[in-house]
Amino acid sequence: MTASERPSRDQFVELDGVALVGFDDLVDRVLASYPELGRAVVESSALREYEAFTGGIPLAVPAELEAGLHELFGAGARDEDAA
Repeated sequence: MTASERPSRDQFVELDGVALVGFDDLVDRVLASYPELGRAVVESSALREYEAFTGGIPLAVPAELEAGLHELFGAGARDEDAA
């Protein structure tokens, strides 16, 4: 990736020393360079590359995931106590 192809500093956030960009933004930028590939090809390729870079472990998740886990585990624990 050349300096001109990299997203500008205001297009990414840094988390634990890793620059993160929005998935749709990434796909849009790559599609602008390779429109003949089509969105589905770029998206599936990006997902495969993401797996290769991260080993399948997410670098970041939606913040609401934590609330969902508390709800899931809290409900599960209450259900087991009632049985």
